This record gives sequence, structure tokens and C-alpha cells, in this order.
Amino acid sequence: MDHRLLGRSGFKVSELTYGNWVTHGSQIEEDAAQACVHAALDCGITSFDTADVYARGRAEEILGRALKG
Repeated sequence: MDHRLLGRSGFKVSELTYGNWVTHGSQIEEDAAQACVHAALDCGITSFDTADVYARGRAEEILGRALKG
């Protein structure tokens, strides 16, 4: 996975972002969502897109649990 600098912060993020608005919390079970997040991490993805309106906040909760630890 290629990474790019985020502005002048010195922080590097992956060129691809994992988005969870459709699936997490509404269309797939949490264990499948967590497996997807872990697969993204294994591929080098470090940028995740979520918002409090995705599945009425459940998407953020599931992503948080998947990233914990």
C-alpha cells in the first residue's frame, strides 16, 4: 500500500480509504465487518471513513471495536 503525507503534518495515510457507511451496523454482521477492517489493516490501509449518521451511529461503534487494541 502506498502512503502519502497529510498536508504538512508529517503524518502519513494510505492512498486508499476504507469506508463503512453502507455495511457496518446495517447490512452485515459485526463479525464480518470486523474481518473486513482487519483485512484492510493487513493490506496497509490506515485511513477509515465513518460518520455518526452511518447506520445511526452503529457504524462508528463497530469500527471502534474493530480497531480497539
